[in-house]
Amino acid sequence: MRSIYGVAGVSIALALVGYLLYYLVYPSSVVMFEALVWSIEAIAFTSVAYALHVASTRTVARRERYEVLRAESLASLAVAVVGIIVSVFYMYKAVASRESEPTPWWLGLYPLASAVVSFYLERLLHSKAHSLEVRLVAVRAIMSKLRYDVLVEALGGLAIILGYLAREPLVETAAVLVVSPYVLYGMTGLALEHLEYLVGPGPFRERKRIGQAIRKIALSKGMRVVRARVESYGTFAEAEIWVEMPGDILLSEAHERARNLARDLIHSIPDLLRVVVVPVPSQVLPRRRSYSRRSATAARTNRRTLGS
Repeated sequence: MRSIYGVAGVSIALALVGYLLYYLVYPSSVVMFEALVWSIEAIAFTSVAYALHVASTRTVARRERYEVLRAESLASLAVAVVGIIVSVFYMYKAVASRESEPTPWWLGLYPLASAVVSFYLERLLHSKAHSLEVRLVAVRAIMSKLRYDVLVEALGGLAIILGYLAREPLVETAAVLVVSPYVLYGMTGLALEHLEYLVGPGPFRERKRIGQAIRKIALSKGMRVVRARVESYGTFAEAEIWVEMPGDILLSEAHERARNLARDLIHSIPDLLRVVVVPVPSQVLPRRRSYSRRSATAARTNRRTLGS
């Protein structure tokens, strides 16, 4: 969480640098766009960090309902929507701009430096996320956003330099119109993914990954999962599974085995917060012989009565 707050702080600093360059040096649309991107990212990343704080304190410490973790997906969705809005605004600004003079070449160093910072922050978050056992959805959303930022910022900086050398401001417009649709496509996919966490049981691939891990662990314990229902809330998930057990064991023994399996699943799968294990008999037991004889005698008696 401190890493996310650090990203937000760096975003604020770079946004201030961009605003100063735009108002005090040269009113470049690319520089203003970069400053706007860093400002919005600072707000979005702070929201994600706060959502993670709320989710961790209310779920892990207070043992409240897991739906509070959907706040993390909501904040991640906000990051994706911000990326979509900025991409559309960038395309509109590039088309509507009427700059007659190219931007000074050295101002291209600002978006290029922003690209380097975005790449470093993405790698930093990647190393932090890799060291954790839990796959934080919000952190993955931020990493995806930073990867797209690297592309946009690097291309924007190169476009400023090339436009200055060619004495043609349309180079910047062309660069924007080439890269913005690609970023828009990626951010739209990211938004739809987190929307699945909010309105449904979660993306299919996440539920499938957890379900496969559950089946593998249960099989290693000598039990077969006949039914599994997984619901992902973002970073964490809960599951209900039906497990086959021998039909000749006592109910207390089946309960003990189910409890041990649930404990092993929670310890082995970090993003699984709760699991309900339902034991079901693997086969229908044959009726006892004495019961079968009584049933046969009663059936014969009934037939004789009906026949008479």
